[in-house]
Amino acid sequence: MNLAGERKATATKPRTGVKKAAPAKAGAKAEPVRKTTSPARKVAAPKSYRVAAARKGRAVSAASLLGVTTNENKEFLSWMEWVSVIRQGIPSTAVDALIEFLSISKTEFSEAIDIPFRTLVRRKGEALLASDESAKLVRVARVIERAKDVFGDPDAARVWLKSANISLSGQTPMSLLDTEIGAESVMNVLGRVEHGVFA
Repeated sequence: MNLAGERKATATKPRTGVKKAAPAKAGAKAEPVRKTTSPARKVAAPKSYRVAAARKGRAVSAASLLGVTTNENKEFLSWMEWVSVIRQGIPSTAVDALIEFLSISKTEFSEAIDIPFRTLVRRKGEALLASDESAKLVRVARVIERAKDVFGDPDAARVWLKSANISLSGQTPMSLLDTEIGAESVMNVLGRVEHGVFA
């Protein structure tokens, strides 16, 4: 049979209705097989992931962490405004807000800021903290705010605050926030990190 006859015979063959897949080219990616089953159920993300995502999306300032508001509703307060806030006392709910943000226990937090655990529990029923306690919480919140600014991410700031640091004699930044000079040292290290000086 000649070539023209072969073409004619092929053209008259009945179709079976099954389409053969074209042979894959070398190095080409296979097309994904699409299933015709019912659509998959949406699985909710774990709570911890949702919390982390929410934290990433919101602004982190010392004022927002402590639940402090001013008449002008400012996000960032001047040093004079902070003095006024400390003298008046910050809301006792700020304790739980900081503990939640740092993802530590109340015992760990009480040790970090040098306020007895029982005092923190007792303060929960009161509207405002005493001025000395307020000053300690403001110190912690301002360091958190600075760390978030430097690292650009709340989760990264949280990890850094709880990790041993060679520039702080191997101590964690959180462990130094019970004193003013310790907090200043942490702020200095954050400034060096911001300018690319890690040692």
